Amino acid sequence: YQRRVHGKQWYQRRVHGKQWYQRRVHGKQWYQRRVHGKQWYQRRVHGGAAGMGGLDNIDLIEMPHMPHRKQFDGDKDHDADFAKKLVKTLKKFAGRKKDEITELMGLLENGAVKEKGIDLDTLQIAKGGQNMLHVCCKFGLARCAGYLLETIGMDPNWGRDDGHGPLWVCNYFKQAVVKSYLLRYGAHEDPDVTTQKFMEQQENQALKEFDELGDAPELDDDSDEAFRDLSDDENDGQGIGGMIGRIGIGDEAGNLLLPAGVHPQWQTHPDRNVWTEHLDMGSGRFYYRNKIRNITLWDKEALDNGVIKELKDPPASWIAQYKAKMAAAKGKS
Repeated sequence: YQRRVHGKQWYQRRVHGKQWYQRRVHGKQWYQRRVHGKQWYQRRVHGGAAGMGGLDNIDLIEMPHMPHRKQFDGDKDHDADFAKKLVKTLKKFAGRKKDEITELMGLLENGAVKEKGIDLDTLQIAKGGQNMLHVCCKFGLARCAGYLLETIGMDPNWGRDDGHGPLWVCNYFKQAVVKSYLLRYGAHEDPDVTTQKFMEQQENQALKEFDELGDAPELDDDSDEAFRDLSDDENDGQGIGGMIGRIGIGDEAGNLLLPAGVHPQWQTHPDRNVWTEHLDMGSGRFYYRNKIRNITLWDKEALDNGVIKELKDPPASWIAQYKAKMAAAKGKS
């Protein structure tokens, strides 16, 4: 039943998984390059340092393991009086250019400042978005940098406002000892790679994959008649927003084993033609659900199958929320 309604390709992808399907359709080399990135693939095929150019030559950034990274998950409050006082104190400490780890531990209260709303990755100590780790890299405070990385759990790849991370700062000021600490605790070997660039790329990749998943599956030639366009039948059922539709599957379907989730009396159920409309908050796209038949269609698939008459744009509230999210992400960087 599923194979006849949705087609062979849809069935293969559902049974074997997306990765198996991609590898079968596009080939092993295409799959390796997509999963591991262009840089990894070029090094595997050509050997040596092939493809080890700048960031522009990398399809997907692969971040190294950061064993001591402790991401801040509390309520950030850098406008409080405590935060402003801490910034002034840390500025004075860094200005003396003394690698006094005990004094730094006391200023940061052995990491307890996080409980007071302090995110040390984004707390600006100097102009240009420089945090305490950037300052330690600049002045060569190796022991303090090691404490911030291992005990406090600061991000060794967090970039400044100009897009340069701690490793770039070490290279610029020729601080080899601090650089060794960064590489030990998970700094990317490419100084142009930062956490912000990685996060931006991951978000763009996720949006791209949402678009790819939205394409309607191709059907076999003998399955074309399994779909009927009954978009003119507007009085048989009512869904959210007045979007209704029906998918016919032929008379012989009653003798087939129904897949899990389909109502046993779906052919006579009063809600068999009711489709509910839902908004995917991640992509801003609508999808449509028929609970009785256990079928879910993206907007493009619903349009192709006569469930809806036209595609709908994301609501204004979602667009505003998305813009606010992007603005907040840029603000953090």
